[in-house]
Amino acid sequence: AVSQKARDAFADLFEVKNIIAIPNLMDIDGLKEKALMDCDVEYRKDRVNLVSVGRFHPQKAFDRLIHAMAELRALDLPVDCYLIGDGELKPSCEALSHKLHLTEYIHFLGSKRNPMPYIKQADCFVLPSLYEGYPTTVIESFFAGTPVLACDVSGVYEQIQEGHNGWVVSNSQEALNERLIEVVRNPERLKPMREHLLDYHYDNASIFERFMKAVE
Repeated sequence: AVSQKARDAFADLFEVKNIIAIPNLMDIDGLKEKALMDCDVEYRKDRVNLVSVGRFHPQKAFDRLIHAMAELRALDLPVDCYLIGDGELKPSCEALSHKLHLTEYIHFLGSKRNPMPYIKQADCFVLPSLYEGYPTTVIESFFAGTPVLACDVSGVYEQIQEGHNGWVVSNSQEALNERLIEVVRNPERLKPMREHLLDYHYDNASIFERFMKAVE
């Protein structure tokens, strides 16, 4: 399995014990290089800029992020949100954004071959998913130097150090809304997190070693 939580779920479901958790290997140098490439969108400096990347699919729950943006704007908080990706639910998400009068604040950027520069220039990456196995977008965000706010899905507690490089909230609309309000009201908390991420290390070597031992 790709995470401890996924391993435990499989063990409980299938009543087997010979399951181990091995996270994904990551192209560290390649991702860092991609993050430094040009971005064709200029984020506003007078707003807190949120970003999320993924398929417009029920699993990714972009509609929850849109509803959270409605709460943020109802409080007149200075925030923009950039959504990167395509999928069957993109038209309905765009319609929801229009219905909630958020078209000035939510930007649908479509698919990007390289989303890393868009993540890098954001203030916070948001993962509103209903479920995941081991969301590599969290690690990609860390390589880009961007803190992450994630709903409690498989793998995030193995990646995020609470208050150090991001936050994990209960997997609900209410919890997502509340923490995003806190983040946007206190953007100064994001700066030390970005500084912590300058020294972020992802241990490919130990992951590969665990894999080799597993297949011996």
